[in-house]
Amino acid sequence: MNEYEDILYDSLFSLIDGLLEPPEDLDTIQVANENTFLFIQDNVSCYKAHKVLEFLAENHVPLMDWPSQSPNLNPLKNL
Repeated sequence: MNEYEDILYDSLFSLIDGLLEPPEDLDTIQVANENTFLFIQDNVSCYKAHKVLEFLAENHVPLMDWPSQSPNLNPLKNL
């Protein structure tokens, strides 16, 4: 597993698991479910490597289509 996959596995999956965890309080409304998530990553070559895309597909992580070479569409870079 490469470093990016390790980050995804340790951080992304634990975040998703925490959000999907059923609420302890019966009066709390759960708004997240397995259909809520769409993972966004730009087209940096290490993110688009076949091994990484295969890893995300095996773990059922849906990806948003992202146009190539479009840093102006990245909300973080505009901040």
